[in-house]
Amino acid sequence: MNKQLKASLSLPNSVAPKLAVAEWVQGIIATFGLSVLTKPEPIFKELLVLSATSFCLKDITVEGHLQKLQSISFQQLQIEPALQKMIGDFDLQLWEFFVLVLVAETEHNFLINLALSQLQQPIDNPRVSAHLLQKVLTAFFLDQLIQPTIIDLVQHRLVTAKILKISNEEILAATNFSLAAEFWPLIMRNSYKESSQHRNDIKAADFTWLTAAESQSNLANEYQAALINDAFREQLANIIFLLQKGTTNVLVLRGDTNDAHNISLFIAQHLTRKLRYFDHQNLSSNNSPLLACHYFNYLPVIELQLASGEGYSIQQIKLAQRFSIPIIIILGSEGNVDLPSVIEVTLGAAPLMQRHAMWKQQLAAQSSETLDLLFLARSAFFSANTIQLIVHEAAINAQRHQRKLSLEDILYARYTMCGNKLAQLAQKVACKIDSSALVVPNKVEQQLQRLISRCLSRESLHQGLGNTAKTTASKGVKVLFYGESGTGKTLAASYLANALAAPLFRLDLASVMNKYIGETEKNLSAALDQAAVGDAILLFDEADSLFGKRTQGESSGDRFANMLTNYLLSRIENHPGIVILTSNARARIDSAFTRRLDAVIEFPIPEAKQRYQLWLKHLGSRAPADEFCQFLSCHSELAGGYIRNAVLNAAAIDQGVTGDAIDKEVLLSCLIDEYFKAGKAIPAQLQQYMQRVKRTKS
Repeated sequence: MNKQLKASLSLPNSVAPKLAVAEWVQGIIATFGLSVLTKPEPIFKELLVLSATSFCLKDITVEGHLQKLQSISFQQLQIEPALQKMIGDFDLQLWEFFVLVLVAETEHNFLINLALSQLQQPIDNPRVSAHLLQKVLTAFFLDQLIQPTIIDLVQHRLVTAKILKISNEEILAATNFSLAAEFWPLIMRNSYKESSQHRNDIKAADFTWLTAAESQSNLANEYQAALINDAFREQLANIIFLLQKGTTNVLVLRGDTNDAHNISLFIAQHLTRKLRYFDHQNLSSNNSPLLACHYFNYLPVIELQLASGEGYSIQQIKLAQRFSIPIIIILGSEGNVDLPSVIEVTLGAAPLMQRHAMWKQQLAAQSSETLDLLFLARSAFFSANTIQLIVHEAAINAQRHQRKLSLEDILYARYTMCGNKLAQLAQKVACKIDSSALVVPNKVEQQLQRLISRCLSRESLHQGLGNTAKTTASKGVKVLFYGESGTGKTLAASYLANALAAPLFRLDLASVMNKYIGETEKNLSAALDQAAVGDAILLFDEADSLFGKRTQGESSGDRFANMLTNYLLSRIENHPGIVILTSNARARIDSAFTRRLDAVIEFPIPEAKQRYQLWLKHLGSRAPADEFCQFLSCHSELAGGYIRNAVLNAAAIDQGVTGDAIDKEVLLSCLIDEYFKAGKAIPAQLQQYMQRVKRTKS
């Protein structure tokens, strides 16, 4: 920090600053214009009067003004603390501070624009040029040890830091200067001392330059502290201490983004800062926003989505480290931040007892049905903050339907929480299936019940087991459903989701696959991360297209497919949530992945007993005679999907009166169509029965 400013800040009984920097700059420009122009415009006299009034000068003359202006020092100027910090950070001399304020005045002071336009005639330029700056500085700052050249101005450290911007660099002397929009409020609200309304207007416009949204509330309190996971609180206190001390200034938070936002807000409150969220692309070539946060006392938060092996390192963050600007980066499970002295934390779910207490606390404040709190706590791994958000959203949905909050509202809230990010890559599967609607062999039903128990005990499964089992412990559950098309694999996935009261999303391969290298992995990573945040079940339908056997081919296409399979094998294995894969044939799935599966369930073609139940449950009150249904179940060896299609098509043709049985001929005709569609031979018994029905009608 320069000696003049140090002296002014260290005087214990120093006189309060009296001169507004805007009038100081206006006086210099007015005096300079009246001195060098043969026919100055009236605007210069007007600026001189405004400046003299601020200085309380009775004799408004150019000579008197020049003498007064040349004697001005930092101690006599009204400079706010944030601007004093910038002066100290960049070790600005008085002439450099003048340049900064003059350039800022050109952004909003029309009188200055008019004066600069005449001073730079015949070029009509309302911004100050390097040539004019040099002339003004030479005239008014003769006591400076070093007189700046045009090159010094164009390559000044304020320009390098992107606080001042330059344009029209083709002609060095004609280079124009402007102030980065991020710093407008900092300089402009420091300009005038007499207009409190003007200063309030500028404060109200602070940070309109930010493209990302500000936190909804910057008032962190004990309630927010209660939303932080118990296991993380002590560590968080140490992190805040390190950020305050400046030992590190970059904190990377991985995991639940809702939890990361709450923790960011909590940290900001303890650092006595406010939050600002940034799009990292806006920082790739511009460090002004981060520096502005430094002077406006804001805590910048950057959200990233990186692919496996992708790093993030920009010069702007390194500059922020130079000024000890604390920064929080919210990151998915993939990628890394390539910066020194970074603290990285992976946010996990709250412990079971805290989740149970949080569900109890949040639901107690709502008019809700009697819910199984232990089931809610066991079935999904959430942070305390996420539980609060879910109950809030569920309460709104219950009020909209004018009912008590129920499990259905909580499921709706969980779908909503997964948000648009997951919806861009996967399709919501909202199908209510209970045990009465699911028709599968007894063996499959037993396997599904075991799977439900496995999912509910994800957290406590390894308690009491040996060290080897604990070393490889994972909260994720991976399962493969395989069998012919229409045997109920997707239906069983919906049944599992309903049993766990969890949202189910089917991965949309068209949205995930990308021709550019690395983008497919990034999309898959994003889908898995978002599913983990909402503890949603992710369904890979027709999974053999992604998890198929690796080949020995040498073509680039084969190598790319093998790389994608390798990535998926490792990524799915470490996923903390539930993943369901479906395939028509188990043999198509890579054998290396089969070992990593927690369960493999085969869905066979239903036997006559299951087919009979399928016919009855699909036909409902429109079922023909029971004898006919038994005949169909005995002689039509088709999967449940084909039976469903035959019933729906027959119901569309023979709509009849509600409750009337569907015509046998229509139902048989639609069933035969399904045989054609499946490419299978039509059983002779069906053909014979069809002929008998036609003869009876004729």
